[in-house]
Amino acid sequence: MKIIATLYFALFLTSASFAQTTLTGRVAEVIDGKTVVIKTANFTKVTVKLQFINVPEEPKNDFTGIVKGHLLQLLEGKTLQFQTRRMADFSMLIGVLTADGVDVSQQMLRDGAAWYAIPEMDNQESAERETYLKVEAAAKAEKRGIWGIKDLKPVWENTAAKAERPESADKKQPVKSILSSAQAINAASPSGN
Repeated sequence: MKIIATLYFALFLTSASFAQTTLTGRVAEVIDGKTVVIKTANFTKVTVKLQFINVPEEPKNDFTGIVKGHLLQLLEGKTLQFQTRRMADFSMLIGVLTADGVDVSQQMLRDGAAWYAIPEMDNQESAERETYLKVEAAAKAEKRGIWGIKDLKPVWENTAAKAERPESADKKQPVKSILSSAQAINAASPSGN
C-alpha cells in the first residue's frame, strides 16, 4: 500500500512540475490541426496540444488535412514557446503555444481553422475566454474557413449526432466547398487581420 501511495505522490509531483514548464523550440512535426511536436534547443522532442480549440478530425473530411497544413504554415521557421497548463497523459502536454509571440490557438480561431472548445471554457480565465470568443466571432461573421462550410459541426456536436444516427447517414462535404474554405484560411494573415 505504501508503494502505491508513493507512486501516486510521485505522479502528482511530476504533473505539478509539468504544469509550470515553459518550452522553447521549433516545430518538428504537425500531427494534426491542434497537436504539434516541438524540438527544443537540447534536441528533445515534446508532443503538445493547443489549448481550448477543436479542429475537424475525421479522416474522411478533406478539410482535416487543410487545417493541419495551415497550422504548419503558422509555425514553420518561427520560434515557438509552449506554456504547459496540464498533462493530457505521460506523452502529451496541453497549454498555450505561441509562435513569435502570437497565441496559435487564437490565430487558428481567427483564421477559421478551429472552433473554440466550449466544453473546455470553464478551465479558462475570464479575460482570456473573452478574447477567444471575440476572435472566433470575427471569423464566424466573415465566414472564414470552417464557418464557410455548410453543416460542418464541432467535434463535440458530431460525437453526439453520430450516437443518434446510423453510419450510412454520414455524407462527405463537396470538394468545391472545402477548397473555397481552404483558400479563405490560406488567405488569412498570421497577424490576425
